[in-house]
Amino acid sequence: MARPSLPAMALRSCLPHVIAAAVFSGGINLLYLATPLYLLQVYNRVLPSRSGATLILLSLGLVIALAAMAGLDAIRAKILVRAGTRFDTALSARILALLIQRREDGGQRHSEALRDLDQLRQALSGSPAQTVFDAPWTPVYLALLFALHPTLGAMALAAALLLLSLALLSDWASRSRIIAAGEAQSRSYRFADEMLRNAEPVIAMGMQAGLGDRWFDNRARMLANSERAAETNASYAAVIRFLRLLLQSGMLGAGAWLVIEQAINPASIFVAMVLMGRAVAPVEQMVGAGRSIAAARAAWRRIADLLAAAPEPRTHTRLPEADGSVSIDKVTFRATGGETIIRGVSLELSRGEAIGIVGPSAAGKSTLVRLMTGALAPASGRVRINGADIRHWDREQLGRSIGYLPQEVGLFAGTVRDNIARFGDVPDAEIIRAARRGDVHDMILDLPQGYDTLIGDGGVQLSGGQRQRLGLARALLGSPRLLVLDEPNANLDGDGEAALKKALLDLKGEDTTIVIVAHRPGIVEVCDRILVLQDGAVLMFGPRVEVLEAVRKQFVRAVDTARPNASARP
Repeated sequence: MARPSLPAMALRSCLPHVIAAAVFSGGINLLYLATPLYLLQVYNRVLPSRSGATLILLSLGLVIALAAMAGLDAIRAKILVRAGTRFDTALSARILALLIQRREDGGQRHSEALRDLDQLRQALSGSPAQTVFDAPWTPVYLALLFALHPTLGAMALAAALLLLSLALLSDWASRSRIIAAGEAQSRSYRFADEMLRNAEPVIAMGMQAGLGDRWFDNRARMLANSERAAETNASYAAVIRFLRLLLQSGMLGAGAWLVIEQAINPASIFVAMVLMGRAVAPVEQMVGAGRSIAAARAAWRRIADLLAAAPEPRTHTRLPEADGSVSIDKVTFRATGGETIIRGVSLELSRGEAIGIVGPSAAGKSTLVRLMTGALAPASGRVRINGADIRHWDREQLGRSIGYLPQEVGLFAGTVRDNIARFGDVPDAEIIRAARRGDVHDMILDLPQGYDTLIGDGGVQLSGGQRQRLGLARALLGSPRLLVLDEPNANLDGDGEAALKKALLDLKGEDTTIVIVAHRPGIVEVCDRILVLQDGAVLMFGPRVEVLEAVRKQFVRAVDTARPNASARP
């Protein structure tokens, strides 16, 4: 038997809420019958007897019944909201974790899947869900109409089937437009995210107009498809509304004819109109909520596909704490398009060793250190920490032993303290110690609220150097056993670089393993060995002095080869 999808399991977890909503829906629909019963009693008892007391008691009973119905309706709405919240809670953390893991694979990116989840939650807690709970009561109202008279029941049944057919036609006619609009909207969101993430070059090079046109193309497609879907739904809704009113009027005429024929009493005319209106109401509501239902259906499919393609999260056995030793064995990594970036790299790092990784641009340096930290998974080969494959580690446990400073520092909206603490519950003394080691404590004290200063999205309130130094303090939190720094001195001045060297030497004295990607040569002075990468492969790897001398000689030979022959000079 096939295992249900994660969204289906999440929906199943809402079963108590669904049952409760169904029970309250039953109460609401039963109490709705109070109005037809009131009409029957007024015509059959009050008017013949001319009893004012009976009318007052019946009216009081009607008020109580309608108040109870309103109360049950409010409670049902709250239950559905809680069901939507429970459904969201069951999936949101899993989806977010998966989006973080899959950020490189070209699939759903950024917050699209979370928007889909919001769409589902709103459908589950809003009017579409209430329509679903009311629809099963349509046969009950039709049966009551048949009980009044078979002709009235047959007319109502024909009306319900006709309106249902139109509702299904409306859904079929607008579904493709709604799906196309959703896809165009997703592309528009993605492109806007990319523009905002790269706002500086966009502004500096005057790219707003060209990028804006490209963004508006997707936006225009989304608007065009949404407009056509809305027009289709509106047309069908207008036809259904017209037919409903026409059929209700026809019900009034048929009832009057039956009264003339003395087949029913006059009160039954109004009772039949009320029952028929209630019987076909879910059909009309389905058309009104058609766009929401279609969008929720598409969102369900996208989320189910996203989660189905992801491996189930596993509970990892807690391994002994990492000591900083790293082993990379014939590791290969390919980009989304299939291009090989790392080609069979192997190396061993001992505890407390510092290595520098150098090489030309696009040599694969940043990719290699991301593989080393587990931020990326290799296509083949293995990365081991303490002799254990990095995939076998519990990420939270291993993360406490790793300090990582990427090129894009990756600060988050919050306070300075939050970012250094990695948004965890960390004692103040640990945070200040990390800031001092990163030589950022004094800079933080100069900020308006010190450690409690809000830095904005991505640390927008800070300079490039401040962001990098704050990222370094975050990496140094808790004295990590493996410290990986990708161009840590790119935005540092002379004093900042000197402080960084001192911090690295102190960490080496504590047996911390250090990996540094460097373009500027000064920082590699703290390194024991140097790895030279070229085209994703190891060109040289050895003691720092020997490798730097070999690189210098290669550079001199390359310059001499490129220099014009002296005899050829004019």
